[in-house]
Amino acid sequence: MSPMDNLNEEALSSLINLPVGSWESSDLLVARESLGMTQAELAAAIDYERTAIAKIERGDAAPRRVVELAVRYLIDRRPQGTRFEIRTPESPRFRPVGTAIGVNEAGFPGGTDVNVQLAPGPAIWLRLLPEFDTGRRWSPIELKKAATQNGFHLVQLIDGYASLGFVRDKDGFGVVGMTGDRSNTSAVSFAFETGEIWSIDTYIINAIKQQAPGTRPGLPYLEDRFKLAMHSFRIVLTLLGLRPQFRWVAGIEGIKDCGLYYPAPAGHYFHVPIPHGRSLSESVWATGSLGEIETPASALKPFFTKVFAAFNVDRPEYLDGLSNPK
Repeated sequence: MSPMDNLNEEALSSLINLPVGSWESSDLLVARESLGMTQAELAAAIDYERTAIAKIERGDAAPRRVVELAVRYLIDRRPQGTRFEIRTPESPRFRPVGTAIGVNEAGFPGGTDVNVQLAPGPAIWLRLLPEFDTGRRWSPIELKKAATQNGFHLVQLIDGYASLGFVRDKDGFGVVGMTGDRSNTSAVSFAFETGEIWSIDTYIINAIKQQAPGTRPGLPYLEDRFKLAMHSFRIVLTLLGLRPQFRWVAGIEGIKDCGLYYPAPAGHYFHVPIPHGRSLSESVWATGSLGEIETPASALKPFFTKVFAAFNVDRPEYLDGLSNPK
């Protein structure tokens, strides 16, 4: 539950106008009860340092001002919209199968516009969205500017396409991985008019299964791709004027009976590079939040840990030190 769901504005109104640093313990109690949160939860809600959170949890008096500022922060930035709904993991695609995800417009006079569909197959996906719907809507032109100017931020989950193309629909703008057939793609990252971003790839899982007939296929190490995509998508949302908290959903499907590859520690190598473990689950997914000072690595770690658990493999701690976009 959001702290704003339990907000008692009347109880806080007299507190919020007091000079900074003047609150007493009883004032903090009123604030916590009005927001329906503990001191630690208040600090965590706006991503204060872990050391401050630890002090608050121990009941130290020193972080009292931190909590006061946290309350002020929440009041000043209270969302004015409704919470976005997370779709079920069984529906990672934002368009029904067989429905065009958008139009790829001709790049020259006399050319042909083409409706583009997402290829079938098991998907990997990442979704990043504002926690609350602000009510603002962006046009495809505005979304394209945020996604492609001052750097190309609407990246694909899986890199390596020979070229990229643009698609547009009435509800947003997207970038697709292009092959010889303009009407089909297996990769799309799409920014919606609401500020939501979806990225889906239906190539990689099919590819590894086709390349390992009669053997146990191994899921490649994808953590860096998810981290890079989240980092890039956060830039897009920031360029649109949106601020954290953001929420994310990440998932992989089609992994039953597959193994898992991951890199060896720095300076070491695996003598026999075989996939580790075996997944008995068809899919794995997780959801969480991305705060203002969090890295994609720390935000997505619960998902990464859940992926390793699906393969009955302990996730090595040294993986936390690998590529980590801020």
